[in-house]
Amino acid sequence: MILIDIDTMVGETVCKNADDSFTIFINSRWSSEMQKQCFCHALDHIRNNDWEKADADSIEGARHDTNGDLLSGFNRCTS
Repeated sequence: MILIDIDTMVGETVCKNADDSFTIFINSRWSSEMQKQCFCHALDHIRNNDWEKADADSIEGARHDTNGDLLSGFNRCTS
């Protein structure tokens, strides 16, 4: 996990690495409590293999419909 200074509308970004591990980037501007929630949110995506799904917007919609948690960014990227 890496804290980074990103737009306050984005809580976290998850990147899949070349070795199939993941790096979670958390917004450094958010409170520590929100950062913890973002970290758990990102782990849920990883555990649910959301990475393999094509449409990040529908993944986020389904995730928020089921647990009503914070809005955050789930962006696909590669290293």
